[in-house]
Amino acid sequence: MHNTFTFPSKTYTDLDQPDIYQRFMRGYLELLRSKLQQYKVMDQNGDLREIRYSCGQDHDPRNPAWKPFKYLVPAAF
Repeated sequence: MHNTFTFPSKTYTDLDQPDIYQRFMRGYLELLRSKLQQYKVMDQNGDLREIRYSCGQDHDPRNPAWKPFKYLVPAAF
């Protein structure tokens, strides 16, 4: 019987470090905000409640234009 060792991927070990994770998330959120459509959610009084972002597509795999990972590409750290 052989022993099998599994090593986490480089991405996982890098993102396990708080500095790298924070830098990645800031950059990723900035990218998403620049590529997605912004819309505002108002409360009943007309006051801004929150800002949301949308790709504008129905999130349904039967939609031929749906590309769920379009902006998720490997990035250099």
